[in-house]
Amino acid sequence: MAVAIMQVQSDKRSDYPLRVVGFDEMALSVMLLRKGQVITVMGKSSYWQGYQLAVSSITQ
Repeated sequence: MAVAIMQVQSDKRSDYPLRVVGFDEMALSVMLLRKGQVITVMGKSSYWQGYQLAVSSITQ
């Protein structure tokens, strides 16, 4: 498991922090992300001490 906090940008609301959680092979993808990199993350969202997303795919 790997966890990263990212600044999310959206057309419908102001920027906000999002905790991204990767399991198994997605954990490696989360660990390899770099600051300033623009990505698209898909997954299951939830709220636990802030918004978080369990990653199912990451696209660069």
